[in-house]
Amino acid sequence: MLSERRRHVRKRVDLPVRYRTEGGEEGHARIADMSMGGAFIKTQERMDFGSKVALSVELSQGDVLQIDAVVRWAKPTGIGVQFGSLGAKETYAITEHLANREVLIDQRTSRPPEI
Repeated sequence: MLSERRRHVRKRVDLPVRYRTEGGEEGHARIADMSMGGAFIKTQERMDFGSKVALSVELSQGDVLQIDAVVRWAKPTGIGVQFGSLGAKETYAITEHLANREVLIDQRTSRPPEI
């Protein structure tokens, strides 16, 4: 049986994000799911595994978070990023934003990830 490898529970969101790649390319996209450890960003922008990307995430409470991240996987529909170190402000804002969101089911096991 496959297990969920993520440490943090992913939750469904729909958030605007601006990004800037290491090469200086900038763009706008949407975050489709997020956890304390990372996010899935819907974009057709091509980014390689291990690329660093600076994110500016706009939460519904009006907070704009600046988060450094690393691309961990890429598909034609988007990229998975792992967040770098989060400060107290970012940790609190993400925790509050995700508190009552829908937990995503691990599609490999058809059940919520174990915490």
